[in-house]
Amino acid sequence: MEIVSNLEDRYVSIRPMFKDLEVDEEDEEYDYDRKQYLIDSFELLLEFDKMMYKYHALKSYFDTAKLQLTEEERKIIEKMDKLGFKYEREFPIPDLIMEFPELAIIRRQLQGSAKECGKIAYQYKQSETYEKPSNDRTKSVTSQQKKNT
Repeated sequence: MEIVSNLEDRYVSIRPMFKDLEVDEEDEEYDYDRKQYLIDSFELLLEFDKMMYKYHALKSYFDTAKLQLTEEERKIIEKMDKLGFKYEREFPIPDLIMEFPELAIIRRQLQGSAKECGKIAYQYKQSETYEKPSNDRTKSVTSQQKKNT
């Protein structure tokens, strides 16, 4: 989760750069509105990307685990994919990236990190399952030790 925090910190580090956006004095009102629009869009995009991070991590976990999903579960995932793409297109991402090119890199890394997180979570769950001895096995080993003494 440290990677996620680091990427989110980099994402948020763009905020102070908004004050440096140029405002044309001849069309100050339009530029101010555009600047505010970009600021608001950026904040909404940050929240959207956090939500999609969780979704992509969970989806990656399901893919890695090769779980047999029901038809209903597959439809839900398919619908979430479509909704994610639909809502992402509502953001002025090209305008934001034009002003802050590093945002494209950060967003790509965040998406890649989410997929990796799902895989790691699955591997962790698997290792946790294999490392825990069952109580029956522990009892039988203890019983055998008592018999041998």
